[in-house]
Amino acid sequence: LVGKVKNINLDAIEDQRLGLVFNVIISIEENGLSTGNKNIPLSSGMAVTAEIKTGMRSVISYLLSPLEESVTESLRER
Repeated sequence: LVGKVKNINLDAIEDQRLGLVFNVIISIEENGLSTGNKNIPLSSGMAVTAEIKTGMRSVISYLLSPLEESVTESLRER
């Protein structure tokens, strides 16, 4: 599904699996999601996981990002 970000909460929330996350309000035009031959209706207030694209990344940047995160984290622990 494609949507538009309407609001991002300024305060992050700690999630045990994901780390810091932000509550976001996203508007979409579709009212359902089709998977195979099944249609799943969508309604306001449903919890979702969304990927927010903020710009274009190169393939090498995408592939090296886990390494960069590990190095950054290891430097923080010292």
